[in-house]
Amino acid sequence: MEGIIILLRSVTYTSEIHTASMRNQTVTIENKTPQLSEQERAEQYRAIECGLFDIFIKYEDSYLRAAGV
Repeated sequence: MEGIIILLRSVTYTSEIHTASMRNQTVTIENKTPQLSEQERAEQYRAIECGLFDIFIKYEDSYLRAAGV
């Protein structure tokens, strides 16, 4: 049985603020990036990679049928 494990910890973020003007309005966008250790970044990368792999495998058969392979 698979389960989801949620670990809570304090995370600090790096903030980037961009401002753009258009049509007499000013829009401010704030991008926050979590500050992760190399190990945490590698774990996050692997988790995303596995999730994408699962999605591609799920749709591979329908893609091959549509391509006539």
